[in-house]
Order: sequence, then structure tokens, then C-alpha cells
Amino acid sequence: MPISAAVLAVVFSIAVGLIFGTYPAVKASKKDPVEALTFE
Repeated sequence: MPISAAVLAVVFSIAVGLIFGTYPAVKASKKDPVEALTFE
């Protein structure tokens, strides 16, 4: 297995983790805390 494939897989995994971890956090931080804690 080439080292470039392993590096690409790690970089891709980090990018996906940052995108799908940061987006909901930013979205939640813009909400009113009372609204964010209510269940529908």
C-alpha cells in the first residue's frame, strides 16, 4: 500500500470530521439556549 494512499485517507477523514463536527456546533451556537434545549 503506497504511503500517499494512507496520507490521503487520513487527510480525508480529518476533513470530514471537521466539516460534520463544526457545522452543527456553529448552527447550535447561533440558537437561543432555551430553544435549543426544548424537545418537539
